[in-house]
Amino acid sequence: MKQVYLFTGDDFLRERAIQRKIAELKEAGLGGSAKLDEVHLDGEGLTNERLLEVLFTPSLFASGKLVLIRRAEKLPEGAGLVRLLERGLPEGFFLLLSAERLEPGSKLLALIAEQGEVEDFPKPDRRSLPKLVKELLQEQGVELTGEAFRYLLEALEPEPYRLANEIEKLALYPHRGPLGPEDLKGLIFGARGAGIFPFLEELGSRRPQALASLRQLLMEGEEPNRVFFMIAGEVRALLAVKALASEGRTLQEIAAETGQYPWLVKRRLAQAQNFSEAELIELIYLLHREDALIKRGEAEPEEALYRIVFAITSKRKGEAPAGRERGE
Repeated sequence: MKQVYLFTGDDFLRERAIQRKIAELKEAGLGGSAKLDEVHLDGEGLTNERLLEVLFTPSLFASGKLVLIRRAEKLPEGAGLVRLLERGLPEGFFLLLSAERLEPGSKLLALIAEQGEVEDFPKPDRRSLPKLVKELLQEQGVELTGEAFRYLLEALEPEPYRLANEIEKLALYPHRGPLGPEDLKGLIFGARGAGIFPFLEELGSRRPQALASLRQLLMEGEEPNRVFFMIAGEVRALLAVKALASEGRTLQEIAAETGQYPWLVKRRLAQAQNFSEAELIELIYLLHREDALIKRGEAEPEEALYRIVFAITSKRKGEAPAGRERGE
């Protein structure tokens, strides 16, 4: 069994992997009649002397030791750990390192890769999100209908901590059978967040009631900047699927190229029919200008949102959005 392990990348995913590895090492130790003393350290401020003391001071009640160093990227630049790994860890000792990243090409990283295991956990994106969500649901014993699963994927941003917290909340909900989308709307988002996706649907369909929905979202405490960037993301996604469809790409090809789910591409293709390609490009220009005004302090985010939503819902296919004349 390897004695040194490095976990890098996303905070939540690497912490999850660390806990699994600790459980695995402890189980292996018990199987061999060995008990591991567990010590957690922080890389920031950790001296080489303190590390060596922890590693080589014998335990009164355990025959082995498991040392976890979080924020290992903050370890001192001295070669103490490098020299230790070059000599080899004492028998029955295990060293786990957790870091956002270690400098590529460093001697420490090379030694860990040679002697132990290195696992990197990139931040999830829309392509990797379904697999993670399925794992978290299974771990918590939560069952969802297919429609509820799709809703969860669309509704939640790919933030692992948020996903885990929300799924834990679902696990506490007393119910029989799989949860449906209506259950999720009430349990996950409460008064905030649930209405933003119907609001985006209204925008894509150019329905005038999107203005009233925007007002309701802001009254309920939705963060204006979040709404702004979700609108921007939706406009860019509509433009992407429309442009690829005009090249004759199939739904599956568009999904593969853009990283969007096929069912979401299908919905956006239908919505994109409400806009010309030129108009979507003009809307992106409008979003950039409004974003610049906000950053310069010349406009409030709420004011910018109303102008953008009005531009989307009040124009018809082929017309330029408000704030930018054709031919500019």
